[in-house]
Amino acid sequence: MNRSPLQLQHYHFVTLALHAREGLNPANLAKNESPYPDFEGVHLEPEVSLFSDDDAGDCGPYLLRLEMAYKPEDDHFPYSFEVIIEGVFGLKDSGSVEDCKKTVVINGASVLYSAAREQLMTLSGRHMYGPMLLPALNFQHLDL
Repeated sequence: MNRSPLQLQHYHFVTLALHAREGLNPANLAKNESPYPDFEGVHLEPEVSLFSDDDAGDCGPYLLRLEMAYKPEDDHFPYSFEVIIEGVFGLKDSGSVEDCKKTVVINGASVLYSAAREQLMTLSGRHMYGPMLLPALNFQHLDL
């Protein structure tokens, strides 16, 4: 198996917060067919920012930042959360700087989102409404 030309060199959380909402009826949540809260009607739109020093014309290293938050007011969803995660990516590619950036943004955002999803799943596992599994997202539309 070959290594990907895109490598995550480091990542860390700037913000990781999860809150169980008060006033929801746990019996209503128990009606779900899945053990996880239903994301139907929940709109997640992570913000992705890319930082690099492109003066040399090199492909990286790049710092990618993914931010997302969900703070429901009046819906069925049992949690509110906020995540800011940053990753440093290296890319072994001799393509154009624009192609490098596109690769880092699309694939790097997927990597960071997966790390955030796993941490939120772990944190929510012992909360009163049970574990929360974020849905898979498609980052192919991103363009920086």
